[in-house]
Formats: sequence, structure tokens, C-alpha cells
Amino acid sequence: MHPELSRQLFDSQVAQISKNPELLADRGWLILCSTFPYLTVAVVHRATDRIRVFQFKCTDWNDTPPAMKLIDAETTSDLPGNLWPTDNASHWHHSGWISAANIATQQPFMCMRGIREYHTHFSHVNDRWEDYKNLPGYDLPGIVVQVTEAFQKSSV
Repeated sequence: MHPELSRQLFDSQVAQISKNPELLADRGWLILCSTFPYLTVAVVHRATDRIRVFQFKCTDWNDTPPAMKLIDAETTSDLPGNLWPTDNASHWHHSGWISAANIATQQPFMCMRGIREYHTHFSHVNDRWEDYKNLPGYDLPGIVVQVTEAFQKSSV
């Protein structure tokens, strides 16, 4: 997608979140950065009151899904995998993965439709982003909701 059109779509979809104070309060979200291509959201876990910061990198939005990682709220460095949430649904992977091009990384990642790391993982390359990107719930607000709901169901 043309970079300017990508930025405009990003800005429009981020505004759906940032201009909705009821949504932010209800979900326990605080937007820390919303400057293209980054959307960074701090989220309070309802059960534990722990905070995790999710950074979505939306380069080439929405031709490609956002990359997602957790970052340290104080240093903005990548959060170590041992501090990522855990669940029974296998969304949270605390160590590396292998891309479709057989490139290995040691970075933790979230395995969920709508997240770049999922769609570029060697075992999911046939589950194409193109099949989701225009479906309800796969715009940027919908992806943030899905990720944060998985976080709320996790143990932190």
C-alpha cells in the first residue's frame, strides 16, 4: 500500500480507539504512542492489576498485519519472554520462532491471526492475512481488542 494511504488508514483507525474514552476506561487501556507506524498501549490485567505494554508496528498497514511485541514500560526495551503472559490457548510464545523463509529468531511472539508473526510463521503461511484483513474484527481496533482479551485470559 502507498505509505501515505497506509498512514491515513492507521490514523483513522487509531482515532476510533483514542477518541473513545469509554472504551479506554472499560478496557483499562492507556495509549502511550499513536504515531505512525507505532501504536503502543498499556493494559491493566483485570485479575492481577499488572500492567503490560503492547507495541504494534503497522508498517504497510493494512497490506500486512501489525507486528506485535511487549515492551518494558520504563525502558521501552523488549520485554523478556519470561515476563510475557501464559495461557492454555498457546497464544504466548516465550522464546523464538522460525519464519517461512526458515529464518530463526529468539524473540518472543504472539501466535494469533491478525499478528504479523503468526502469518509469517512457517506453520501458518497458508493462513493468509489477505483472507482476514477486510473481515470484521481485523481492523486495527479489532486486533487490539483480540490481543488484549487474550491477555486478560492469561496469567501474568
